[in-house]
Amino acid sequence: MTIHCVSFGTLWWLDRHIDRITGCLVPERSCFKCTTGFRNGNKDVWNSKTKGILRLNVATHRNVVTSSDVLQGRFDSAGIAEYQLTNRLLLGRRLDNTVPIDAHLVTVRSEECGHIDFRSDWKTGRVRLFSSSFNHRTNDQETMLLMPSAATIRTTLGEWGILWNSRLAYLGLV
Repeated sequence: MTIHCVSFGTLWWLDRHIDRITGCLVPERSCFKCTTGFRNGNKDVWNSKTKGILRLNVATHRNVVTSSDVLQGRFDSAGIAEYQLTNRLLLGRRLDNTVPIDAHLVTVRSEECGHIDFRSDWKTGRVRLFSSSFNHRTNDQETMLLMPSAATIRTTLGEWGILWNSRLAYLGLV
């Protein structure tokens, strides 16, 4: 499937594998990872209601340094898989921007879009919940979804879908 990256979760890090002899990074065994969560000063707060970890292998994506290097990119993927009660999503090779999109990877933050009531009829179409975190201290919610282009989600602030501005996709009120 082709995944278009609209936005990512707050927590983004490089999982390094260092060669014990040379002290050098081993790209074939290192990866970037991303999930939902919150930053409290220098501390990452993970309070996952639905655990999900996005992965980009360094060997496949040698020019990636930060998440902004892959925003608005299209990637080959097998889709969401489950491993040890955690959703996993591997972004494979980068594809040309003319390749049709199967789903958009988008992050919904409650401070921008409102809260999602997961007990309600909160989605249309084939939206897939990938990762969701809740901060009990601030009552904030952050959720990563895979959304087809025509799908929508409902929050306390309205109905949201994928919109396009020139060549960039974003989550907007529909």
